[in-house]
Formats: sequence, C-alpha cells, structure tokens
Amino acid sequence: MNRDVLIGAVLVLALLAGFYYFVDIKGSEKDAEQEAAVRRLVSEFDHQLVRAIVIEPAGGPELRVSRAGAEAAWRVDVPQEVEADPEVVRQLLETLGQLSTREDPFPPGEDGLSPYGLAPPRLAVTVTGEGGTELARLQLGAPAPFGAAGYAAVRDTGTVGQVGTAETAAIPDTLFDLREKRLLRFRREEVRELRIGIAEQSPLVIRRQGDNWDIAEPLEFSADRELVGNILWEVSECRALEFPDDAGATDILSSPTFSIGLTMADGSARLARFGALAEGGDGMLAAGDSGTVMKVDTTLVQSAFRPAERWRELRPFPRYSWEVDGLTVACPGFPPAVFHQDDTGVWLREGDSPESGAVSEETMRGTIDLLTGLEACGLTTISGAGQLEAAGLAIPGVTVTLTSGTDEAAIVESLVLGFPDRGAVPLSGSCSGEEPLICAMRPEGHWIYLINEPGRDELRTVLESLCAGE
Repeated sequence: MNRDVLIGAVLVLALLAGFYYFVDIKGSEKDAEQEAAVRRLVSEFDHQLVRAIVIEPAGGPELRVSRAGAEAAWRVDVPQEVEADPEVVRQLLETLGQLSTREDPFPPGEDGLSPYGLAPPRLAVTVTGEGGTELARLQLGAPAPFGAAGYAAVRDTGTVGQVGTAETAAIPDTLFDLREKRLLRFRREEVRELRIGIAEQSPLVIRRQGDNWDIAEPLEFSADRELVGNILWEVSECRALEFPDDAGATDILSSPTFSIGLTMADGSARLARFGALAEGGDGMLAAGDSGTVMKVDTTLVQSAFRPAERWRELRPFPRYSWEVDGLTVACPGFPPAVFHQDDTGVWLREGDSPESGAVSEETMRGTIDLLTGLEACGLTTISGAGQLEAAGLAIPGVTVTLTSGTDEAAIVESLVLGFPDRGAVPLSGSCSGEEPLICAMRPEGHWIYLINEPGRDELRTVLESLCAGE
C-alpha cells in the first residue's frame, strides 16, 4: 500500500475516534450532568457558608440551629436553647446536597401544589448564610401513592417531583432529634486517667501506662486493658433516651450515687454523674459536663461499677498473639535465647540468618499462643523466699519476655515462670488442685499469678528446648 495512503487512513481513523469520544461519550456525560441538575431538589451551596438552618414541620414547633462561624459549634436556638448534635447537622446538610427526584420533575395541574401536600408543605427546611441570605430551601409534601416516596418542590422552578422516603429519613423534625444526646464528648485515645466513684466508698483510679492501664487506687495492680477499653467505649457511646424536665431529676444528681471522671492528655477533665433509677426502672438519671439531666440505659453502670478486684488484669501477658514479634527465654544454666520475627515473617534466633537458622513457625507461634493465652484462676501476695521456692520462682527462674515492635516504642512484657509440684502452693480464687499449675510473677511484682493450664508440661518442655538450642 502506498505510504501516503496508509498515513491518510490512520489520520481518518484518529479523527473518527476523536469524534466518537467528544460527540458520543462526552455528550452522554454532559446529558447525564444536565439531567442530574434538573432533578436536584435544592440549589447547590457551600456548607462552610451555612450559619443557620430553620426546620418547619407542619403542625409542630419550628426548629432552628445556628453557629457563629464555619468552625463554631452548632446550637439549637428554637424552641429551646441547648447544644446541637454536630453529627446530625452534618448529615442534614449532606442529605440536602444529595436529594434529587426519582424521575424528571413535572408541572403541577390546575389545582396547583395542594394535591401534593405542598401548600403549605409538610416539612420545610431553609438554609441561610451570613446576614440571613438564603442558600437553599427544601419543601416536602404528601406521600406519593406508590413506591415509598413523597412529593417535593423542585428548587424555585415551580415543578414537582418524587423523592424516596429513605432519602429524607435523616432530616430531623423534633427537638430531640437535633439536640446533643451524648453524655460526655471525648476521644478515647486521649484519656489518661479513669476515676470511678461510688457513694461512700473510696474511688477507683486507673491510669494509662503507655499501651497498658494500671490500677492506682485503692490497690496497685495491672488493669484489664480490654475491660478499660470497653468501658471507655461505652461511656463515649452513652446517649440520652430522653430528657426529663422536672426539677426533681436535678435534685437527685446533686448527691450522685455513681460518677465517672476522665482526665485527658491536655489536662482537661470530664465528669458524668449518675443518680437513682428513673421512674419505671428502665433507665438511670445522669448528667455530663453540660449539666443537662438525661435518662440513660443502665448497661454502662452495670459494666463500670464493679469492685476494684474485678478490674485486675488476670492475663500475665496482656497481649494478643499476633502483636508479638519477639521472644526471649532465660533458663538457669543457659545464656538467654533471643528470637525475633523478620520482615518476611521468618523466626530467627539472634545471630542466625534465614539460610542457617530459621526456627519453626509452628513452634514459635504455638509457644506464643500458649503464653498469651494464660489466664490466672487466682492471685496471692508474695510472703517470703520460702513461698517463691515452693512456687518454682526462686531466682534464677525461667524468665520469658515478649516484645511487640522493634523501635523505641516497643512494648516489652517479662514474667518469671514456675512449675510447682502438686500441692506445694496454697490455692486461691477458682484454682483447682486437680489440674496442672503454673505460677507467674513479674520481676518487680508483689503478686503471684496462679494458673491452671492443661498444657503446662508441653510449655515447660518447649521453653527448656528453646534455651538449650534444640
């Protein structure tokens, strides 16, 4: 084929492809954008410019929330001055920006907007900016006869469309919907101290220590970090079931039965007070920092207000198995055996290479699973050298160290383990003398963990073989 003819054919194909792209594909995209714009229920607006939202339900009181600036907090102004729930307001603004009709809007008939429940509307929402400038307006009408939808006015076009009821469900239409319902507002990761008070009893004080929590008062012991985490989550999620408006509710909280105090990383404090059961017994009266009295579920109180002994961490190694990437075992008569998991997941003894000294993954993970799965059935205080010897903890003992992470923020947990003879150690708690027993003690501790463990002999054999390099 002639070279010039070939080049010409290629150019024609390129022009045709370009024509198809801009006329067909781009044209279709433009048509879709125009169709979406026609169906949009409210005009586009910048959320940062919003200063007030007025909600007018037919037959109900008008609701109004406002803020002084883009970064200021939202407050309910009407019908009562209270804090607004910022998440509810955010969802409302997002909903308004996304609402559109299911099909193309249509002009109303001879009877106007009345047949569609839009004269007046069932619910109207007006969004304004600085100086009361209207940014957007939504008008919802009567339910449509089919398809879980309702009628709505389309912007200021004078036309009507149908919008799904699921899409408009996030629009609040009562004061309860709009107001702040959280008992306390805080970020869980910023809590440094948890203080739990029960009337006429010494408070329970739990303080964060790095990744763990320690009971500081009325006894000193490691706190169950899972339990602390669950309680903080429950406090952060505790919300009002209703807001009692009688003065007696406030009086009840003047001398609270229970309290939960939080100290944050910046030194600020949060305090929640709890009173008697609400009338009917299906909730408890409470108040947070704002002083607003609310009725809350009793689940939080039932979980948090327990004796200090039940906050103790009964796992000697309070780690999850998958968190551990280092293990050191020190046995009498042997140098410490140090193992770590490299970036590829291979376990190595210190000084060995993957080619010369990879350690069995099954052995390492099985050992770590056993160690992190240990849980005390009882605790006993250390009363003397004779007790340590009976428990198999006399120095030098078998010391096990688990490590999570390799940098300066690495978490290190060490325990001295003992494997006493049957009947050598007085039991406590729920421990059974019929099951194998392991004793564990932190090197600096004052308590001995008593652990019934069926895999005791297996664990002892594995630890000794790791020490011996077998």
